[in-house]
Amino acid sequence: EDECEVDNTGLEPNQISYTTVIDAYAKSGGKEAAEGAERIFRRMERAYEDGCSDARPSVQSFNTVINAWITSGLVRGPMAAEEILKKMIYLHEKGVQDVEPTVVSFSSVMNGWAKSNQQGAAERALEVYELMESMREKGTCKAKPNKYTYSILVDALVKGGML
Repeated sequence: EDECEVDNTGLEPNQISYTTVIDAYAKSGGKEAAEGAERIFRRMERAYEDGCSDARPSVQSFNTVINAWITSGLVRGPMAAEEILKKMIYLHEKGVQDVEPTVVSFSSVMNGWAKSNQQGAAERALEVYELMESMREKGTCKAKPNKYTYSILVDALVKGGML
């Protein structure tokens, strides 16, 4: 049987359909939105790992899950988003296509920390910024900070009393 087939209809989910469902969960609001988005993302990953090449997660898939966690309002949101970013980096460094983190990926995680008002949030936002810069300097990632990135960084550092 085809690894991509969901049921007996013969319909096969792909990158676009999975990402659309992830986005719908992310925008649904409520306490379960981010968990639901990540659950669908994990299903997408499993389908890809099981041989469904059309279900390969993309930058957009990763960024959509990151955004779901950032906008969730949950205390663990920024950490969960950072974990998704780190998975993205890991896969990119392993050579997986179309998962190179973008400035949006890094900035979104930084913004999650900046808006969280959690202890150590400024330091975490700074660490994510420094990770982006070090990857760019090493040539492992093309993401380059923009004015939005710097605005987020300044916001985080001011709130954290570091600036």
